[in-house]
Amino acid sequence: MGDDITLPEPPHRRSFTAEYKLAVLTEYNGATDPGAKGALLRPEGLYSSHIVEWRRARDAGAIARLAARPKPRDSRPRGPSSPGPVDGPSGPRRNWPRRAW
Repeated sequence: MGDDITLPEPPHRRSFTAEYKLAVLTEYNGATDPGAKGALLRPEGLYSSHIVEWRRARDAGAIARLAARPKPRDSRPRGPSSPGPVDGPSGPRRNWPRRAW
């Protein structure tokens, strides 16, 4: 029996930059030959639903705002943190009723 069990990494959702979305939309809209649009999407692993969603965002101005906005910094605290005292329905733990087992 081997102890070297390797688990695959959990899947993660892909994210696309505003510049990438606009570039794909421009190229997709310029594709006029039969099958050219599908040929553009397949190697990138994209679906037509991405194009529909990105067009709606572009038309609403959301992509332009994303491109102009600086990337936010991660404000989560680093390192171990203690959860603090556990409070119950009647206040801190010391005031909880004791159970008789």
